[in-house]
Amino acid sequence: MASNWYRAGKINVASGSKNVTGVGCLWLTAAQKPLPGDALIVNGEILEVESINSDDTLTLFDEYKGSNLTNSDYAIMRNTSLNPNARLMAQVSEVLNRLGSQMQVSTSVPSAGSTKHGDIVLVIQE
Repeated sequence: MASNWYRAGKINVASGSKNVTGVGCLWLTAAQKPLPGDALIVNGEILEVESINSDDTLTLFDEYKGSNLTNSDYAIMRNTSLNPNARLMAQVSEVLNRLGSQMQVSTSVPSAGSTKHGDIVLVIQE
């Protein structure tokens, strides 16, 4: 069973900043990675994670108000990311974002020649 807590690596954050940098955090690629909406707990302060930008950078919803931290321990309490449906939707969203302009959604099958080579067409039946 997955833990509610995520503690890999160490973090750095400046007072008044929304940007958190880490070392060895693997926030983007860990199997049980944290997600936006989870709670970062550092130096006695609880802050909402707004976005995970890379394995070692994340953005907070509000500015961190404590003293500057370097190479600090932290914990992320997984709120939304522990929910299997939220995790699946995040993975589906990531795949759809990567496909970007290659994907079209239609309510009918496209006619021959109306798409480019490599396009993916999802036909939704009503």
